[in-house]
Amino acid sequence: MGQCDEQEDGQVTAIKVIGCGTGRSGTLSLSRIIGRCRGMYCTHEAAPLLPWEWNEHLYRGKVALLRDSPDSVGDVYFAYLPYLRRLFDDVDGLRVVCMERDREQVIRSYVGWTRDRNVNHWMRHDGTRWNRHGWDTAYPKFDATSKEEALGMYWDFYYHEIRAIRDEHPDAVMVLPVEELNTEEGQSLLFDFLDMPAADRYYSTTTKLHSIHA
Repeated sequence: MGQCDEQEDGQVTAIKVIGCGTGRSGTLSLSRIIGRCRGMYCTHEAAPLLPWEWNEHLYRGKVALLRDSPDSVGDVYFAYLPYLRRLFDDVDGLRVVCMERDREQVIRSYVGWTRDRNVNHWMRHDGTRWNRHGWDTAYPKFDATSKEEALGMYWDFYYHEIRAIRDEHPDAVMVLPVEELNTEEGQSLLFDFLDMPAADRYYSTTTKLHSIHA
């Protein structure tokens, strides 16, 4: 399914990619690695953003941008997860790359990232203990006693679900540890999975793209 692969009629098949992951897991780095490759256009959290709860109108708009583009395109956004099964039905040849980072690192990173704004996107609340925020609609909600517990439940749910989807589409879903983004071997695994021609690949190994401390 690479950019230079040809169908039986000789038509070039463009790469269509959805990237996901919990967030704070290397999704921005993933979009940069893919987007630096020749002939590949990849965005990160491109508007309009899909909410976690199904929105048919916004979903159809996303599908149109992805499916109808004649070029190799991708977008990376953590809240694609609830839409993936439908996306596989609606977008031929779709590839999904899910970034995975250590559970405790994700929890610590999100706690630090949200501390100054005093927000909790993972629990339902009335706005008194935590501030309401526009990102609240982008995450699922869990019955937990603390933000840290809810984040752990979010991580558990996310990677259980993506592995179930991978079992349904074993050749079209890749779960990639974030550490692999900083190695040429890991980037090769990514490019191979996308069937990206060797001449189009751009390796980013001189500078680390993702820090485990972020």
